[in-house]
Amino acid sequence: MKAAYTGWTWITNREPEAAKNQLKQAFQECKFLGYDTVENFAFIRDYYADDPQALVDLTKECGVDLVNLYGHFTFDVEEAIRIAKEQIDFCAAVGVKWYNCQNAGFGDDGPSERPTNPEMLDKQRVLAVTKCDMLDQELMDEIDPTLPEGIPHIFISAVSGMGISTLKDILWEELNKESNKIEGKVDSIAHRAKDLSHLQEELKEEGEDEDLSYEYVNDDEDIENLEDFEYEEDWEEDKK
Repeated sequence: MKAAYTGWTWITNREPEAAKNQLKQAFQECKFLGYDTVENFAFIRDYYADDPQALVDLTKECGVDLVNLYGHFTFDVEEAIRIAKEQIDFCAAVGVKWYNCQNAGFGDDGPSERPTNPEMLDKQRVLAVTKCDMLDQELMDEIDPTLPEGIPHIFISAVSGMGISTLKDILWEELNKESNKIEGKVDSIAHRAKDLSHLQEELKEEGEDEDLSYEYVNDDEDIENLEDFEYEEDWEEDKK
């Protein structure tokens, strides 16, 4: 798995040449931090629309691969679509694989505050502090006391794998708490049965006859170890 660093915070100047220099600085510093892949806002098209190759050359010079650009819709739908089409064409011209289009929707031409469902305030939460491969233990120790009380938290890094296993354990524990059970449906979100009928149909269409049906067993006690979970395999050997 590759992690792309988002470098839009470097670009604080919208004057074309100054913005290009800041973008170059972003690419260089991302590379210095160990990131080979980067992403940015799609507005950088404005600086390279007449010469997309210049951006391609810049990424090669800095040794990074630009893989994703973020576009934003506004309440002027027709204008937003027009801009999005231009940005998508630009992505194709410079070899960017993904275009992530989001709804800005808040600010000068939208609501000043993001609408919030009050019930979400009581929702159980887990806090993961990301990109911690760039932090040392001393800095993490300084950050730890500033984090919200009463919310499980973990320092993680997708690059180094730091904390990922622990994060999975925390999520599993939170999902199986009594307060997280769905009353009248299933005992736990984590134990919700999955509908595999569509996959069964796809297998039949491909000539496979594997039976994916299973019996869902609701145990009162959680399985704490994979060693405690017994299963049987009944595979027919390929006689060919």
